[in-house]
Amino acid sequence: MLRAESPTLRARLTRRPAVADWRQSLALLASLALLLGGFGTVINGGRWWTGAVLLTALVLTTCAVLRALGVPLAWLGGLIVWFVGVVWIFVPGTLYGIFPTPSSIGALHGLWVDGREIIAVESSPVAAAKPIVYVIATSFGFFAIVLDVIVFGLRKPVLVGAVFTAMYVVPTAVSGHRPNAVLFVAVAALWLYLLRAEIRQRSGSLLPDTMTGAAPAV
Repeated sequence: MLRAESPTLRARLTRRPAVADWRQSLALLASLALLLGGFGTVINGGRWWTGAVLLTALVLTTCAVLRALGVPLAWLGGLIVWFVGVVWIFVPGTLYGIFPTPSSIGALHGLWVDGREIIAVESSPVAAAKPIVYVIATSFGFFAIVLDVIVFGLRKPVLVGAVFTAMYVVPTAVSGHRPNAVLFVAVAALWLYLLRAEIRQRSGSLLPDTMTGAAPAV
């Protein structure tokens, strides 16, 4: 005899995707924080890491909250927060109140050029000067948006592996240091978690109506 599921179970099944999305966002944040740590061979000190992680966390949290509220294209909100956050952190003097101005773009471009020049000219590890911290923090904040789109928009977490790989090899290419095997294993484990979470969500969406309580009791 088939029987409709209880309201409690039905609510639990409905809640699963939202909970899974938050967990996947946390997995993305943890992965990016670990990959940022890999740049310790490029930049001296550790304070820069904290600021970069906070910017990345702000972007991913914004996307997650907007998505939970049902806002379409939540990544656009993350993009706005990323840009305003970058201006507020690195060139706050160009703000008009809380709003970026045209001079903000020029100032950020100058930091980008200076940061790339430092990376190209100086030997690693370099001092945590504002331009190089800007290049790394801004890049990771932007890639957080890209990864959010890949995982939650395209639903293709397999592509995340390519982005993670690029982020993993860049410090080695710049500094010439041997790759960190422990870092590789940790990030790979989080990537596998993202793949598993997507597979479970796809499997759940294929459940028959009798599993979600849509069928009447017989």
